[in-house]
Amino acid sequence: MVEFSICYALLVFVIVSLIAYFFKTGFWRRHFLFFMYFLSFSVLNVAGMYSLFFSIYISVPDVISPGRALIGFYLIYISFICFLPLYLWSDSRQGRIEMVGKINFWKPERGGLLTVSLLWLVVFFIVVGNTLRGGQYPLVLILKGYEPLSANVIHTLRTEHGFIDFHWFNIGFYYLPIFLTAYTFILKLMKYNGIYTIVFIVSLFLSIILSILFLFKGQILWLFITLVIAKVLAEGRIKSSTIAIFAIAIITVVVFYKIYYPVAEPLDILRMLVHRILEAYTMNSGVAFGVFPDLIPFYGGVTISNPGSLLPYEHVNLSSVIFYYLYGGVGGAPVPHAVEGYVNFGYIGLVLFAVFAQYCVFVLDILINSMRRDAFTVALCVFGTIWVMMIAMNSIFYGLLDLTVITTFLILLVVGRGVVPALCDIGRKRVPWIGERIKV
Repeated sequence: MVEFSICYALLVFVIVSLIAYFFKTGFWRRHFLFFMYFLSFSVLNVAGMYSLFFSIYISVPDVISPGRALIGFYLIYISFICFLPLYLWSDSRQGRIEMVGKINFWKPERGGLLTVSLLWLVVFFIVVGNTLRGGQYPLVLILKGYEPLSANVIHTLRTEHGFIDFHWFNIGFYYLPIFLTAYTFILKLMKYNGIYTIVFIVSLFLSIILSILFLFKGQILWLFITLVIAKVLAEGRIKSSTIAIFAIAIITVVVFYKIYYPVAEPLDILRMLVHRILEAYTMNSGVAFGVFPDLIPFYGGVTISNPGSLLPYEHVNLSSVIFYYLYGGVGGAPVPHAVEGYVNFGYIGLVLFAVFAQYCVFVLDILINSMRRDAFTVALCVFGTIWVMMIAMNSIFYGLLDLTVITTFLILLVVGRGVVPALCDIGRKRVPWIGERIKV
């Protein structure tokens, strides 16, 4: 216990020192994706390591291994540190471009309303298609007095609509609306004209409706977190209005918890929230390090997503295994992407998965920083930030590299960087790209 406390205190010191460095040098402004990945992993996985010995919400299983978990987290933070020189190198190549807090220097938006209209049209066709094929929405069932309606029933309905695997349902009900909310909010902050305020309100309203149709508290929370991230990117600091948006998100989640667990008291709901934020993912990782390989041999890669059974193995749902050893019964308890590497290949796998995740974040960071700096690019950064933060909670193959997420990015790039600019250039004299040869 004493040795663990000393090593844990040293890890916290390293984390705090790096965060101070990021703020002092402005690194967080230039590489917001990396910073949010680092911050979310630290809050969700390291801040609550006390829970590996005792928890304020549940009893701690005997299978948890705090020592192995701490070693694993040290290796993960080494991967963070090793990628810092690459980001500093990219600063020298790109001229230290800052993503955060430069709203007055962003380039004018081209075809903002057209982009919003086309993307909402895609959402419309997906929602109508899902409804025509017999989609059942938990919120509608509640309004009709359907009984009994529980968390298990809601989960089953969402699973039947392909929420776990690739499906257009995810893109139309969650991913595109979240992006559109961020995009219209940023356009409003840029104060082009009053029309964008109305467009933002409509987009937010539609996104909330689509999120609560399935009573998925996670999506409604991410919707408001999207607004928080957008304000921080646009203003470069946290204002009282930003805190108010976050407070609304927490209140909304409390309401959803009350729907899921009607008999829960307010204090119990508060404990659930604290457990979910500070303890849950740490304890999930602790169980993973304790169960593998003592009780279950390393999986050897079978927990990696296998869409359509294209690869020659049967996929194992790791989160259900962890849930069984942690709580008992059936459910899901996801672990960070790097910890999934440990479950499959030991500490070597943990290092490889951690480096792979860092590389994916680095590539996305370079890609976004190389784009035209306008509201669409910043909204794309907000959307990317959500999925980068997901790596701290779940496998990257169910987040940033999920087929539905990749498809959503492609739709956004085709519409926002292909179709709309081409339509805006109709009737205008074409300006060649830098370095492009044109006939005289």
